[in-house]
Amino acid sequence: SNTKSLRLDNCTYCMSLPPLGQLPYLKDLKIEGMKGLMTLGSEFYGNEFGIEPFQSLKRLRFEDMPEWDEWLTLGVGEFRHLQVLRIIKCPKLIMGSPKHLPSLKELEIRGCQRIVMENLLELDDHAQMATHSNHIRQPPLCSLQELEIENIFDLERIGNLTSLQKLKISNCPNLVYLAEG
Repeated sequence: SNTKSLRLDNCTYCMSLPPLGQLPYLKDLKIEGMKGLMTLGSEFYGNEFGIEPFQSLKRLRFEDMPEWDEWLTLGVGEFRHLQVLRIIKCPKLIMGSPKHLPSLKELEIRGCQRIVMENLLELDDHAQMATHSNHIRQPPLCSLQELEIENIFDLERIGNLTSLQKLKISNCPNLVYLAEG
């Protein structure tokens, strides 16, 4: 229960994850090479214990998960302290992922050709822009400072990200709009 950093690497035949969300001091979580995992669901959070999941998590990385296609969330701000999110080489991931990430400073997405960027961001209630698929809208991540996007074929627009200091976009062939500023 005192674990602060955890890396699960090449657990090829693992089909689900234990309730890692119930580790109260976990700050850094890396999950790589879980080739059998298809859905990340409530078992990951372990919310049946009545404890807020991922109370201390600051860095989360998923890499090389070729069958992962759905990320189910609880919708209770389970990642409110998350500062760094990296999703790399998860080519089937389309649905889900956390929508409320108020502390996020770095977001990296590479090799996730099918991911729908809308799923990563929550639209503020006061946003004026109309809903548009494949469009990052303002002001979803007001604290985001670094954004790296690679191989996202459906991304068309990126709205104004007010705190952004570093932006890297590569191989996003349908991107047609970047907000000024």
